Amino acid sequence: MKKITFVLALLCTFFGFAQFPTPGVEGFENTTGPDVATNPSPWTLGTGATGNQWAVFDNGVGTTRRWTINTSAANVYAGTNVAFMNNENIGQGNTSEDYLATPRITVPANGELRFWTRSTLLGAQGTEYFVLVNPTPNAPGAQTNIAGYTQTAASYTEATLSATFNVYEEKVIDLSAFAGQQVYIAFMMRFTQPSTALGGDRWLIDAVSLVERCVVPTNLTINNITQTSALLGWNGTAPQYEVEVVPATGTPTGSGVLVTGNNYTATGLTPSTAYVYFVRAVCAQSNSAWVGPFNFTTATPGLTCNSAIAVPSLPYSTNDTTANYADNT
Repeated sequence: MKKITFVLALLCTFFGFAQFPTPGVEGFENTTGPDVATNPSPWTLGTGATGNQWAVFDNGVGTTRRWTINTSAANVYAGTNVAFMNNENIGQGNTSEDYLATPRITVPANGELRFWTRSTLLGAQGTEYFVLVNPTPNAPGAQTNIAGYTQTAASYTEATLSATFNVYEEKVIDLSAFAGQQVYIAFMMRFTQPSTALGGDRWLIDAVSLVERCVVPTNLTINNITQTSALLGWNGTAPQYEVEVVPATGTPTGSGVLVTGNNYTATGLTPSTAYVYFVRAVCAQSNSAWVGPFNFTTATPGLTCNSAIAVPSLPYSTNDTTANYADNT
C-alpha cells in the first residue's frame, strides 16, 4: 500500500524569526521548482521569507527525481501549479524518502494543518505517506534533519489518502498539541521497491495552510416551538454560524443559512412534522464540523392554547380529519 509521510519539525520559540504566515495558503504558484539542484535545496515560495523558505531534501536514495511542480490541468487542484513528487526506479530492495518542508511557523491555538491531496494510480502501489514531528528543534539544520523526525502525527495508505485515487480530498491534521510553538512541517513520500521494475505511486499536494480550528458549537437547544416555527440555539464564540433544517425523513445538503449570534428562528415549517437541524461554526480561516442532528417536532393544531386552530373570521368552517390532531387526555 502507499503511504505518505507528513513531517513536522518542532522548534523552540525564538524572537525575530520570520514565519510562514497564518493565515496563508501555499498553492505553489509563480515558481518552476526548487531554487537549485542540490540536496537539500531551498524553494522560494510566496508563503516563505528571506532566510525562512520551503525546502526539499531526501535520504540519498533515488536522487534523479524530487519534489517539484506539475502544471497539467488534470492534476492541479486550484490555480495552475501543484506540488508534485514523481516515482522512479530506485533498484530492488532500496527505500527512498522524499521530503517537502515548510518554513518555520508558529502553530496557533487550536491549530490544524489543511491541504488537498491525491495520488495518481489505481490500486495499491506500495508507497507510504506519514505526518511526523521532530522533537529536536535545536539541532543544527533542523529543517532538513531526517533523523530528527521521530514522532508520527498521522499516516495514510493509498486507500485512505483519498477515496478515489484521481480525485482530490482535503486532509485536516490536528496540531493543537503544538499551540504557541514554532515548527517545521514536511511532506514525506516513502517507497521500498520490491523488484527491479519501476514501482510506487506519485503524490500531488495543493492549497496548504495552517489555521486556527473553528470550534464546533455545543449545547444545541430548541425553544418556542409553534406550528410553523422554532427557535434554535447553541453555545459558541464564532463570528457566524450556518444552520440547516430538514424534515427528519430528509437528507441534509450541507448548505444552510448564515446567521450572526447563537440562535436562529426557523420559519415556514409544517405543523405536526418531525424535523432535525444541524449547525456549524463559520470562521475567517475555516469552518467547524457540522453538529447534529438535533430533533424537534412542530406543534399540532388544536393541541394546546399556544397551538390553537386559527379562525380567520366568523362564521367559520373547514374540512379536515381527526387523524391530523393529537389526543389531549
